[in-house]
Amino acid sequence: VSDYTYDAYGNIIKTTLPANSKGQRMWYTYRYEPVMNMYVERIDDAFGYRSEAANFDYRYGMALRRMDLNHFYYETDIDNLGRVKAVRGPNELATGVPYIIAFDYQPKATFGT
Repeated sequence: VSDYTYDAYGNIIKTTLPANSKGQRMWYTYRYEPVMNMYVERIDDAFGYRSEAANFDYRYGMALRRMDLNHFYYETDIDNLGRVKAVRGPNELATGVPYIIAFDYQPKATFGT
């Protein structure tokens, strides 16, 4: 059986998974950003690992900056329609390289003749 704890907004703030063969239960806690109280900004687990999200674009519900459990940061650029334009990982952020992955959209493309 999994157990869930909720905050006043109805968000899950803790998930506890069923016990393993040793009776240990894995758990995750969730912290939400304080503006909309709906986007997860931090997750911690029973092993002490943590990941974070920040710099939310509330128009599209996207975190534009993330930190993984190894404490590496990633940034995402989006266009005015909320589509991903570029992603930068830890190496790109450290060296100033503009992106590791880039996307280009062709909204005026035509098909057929």
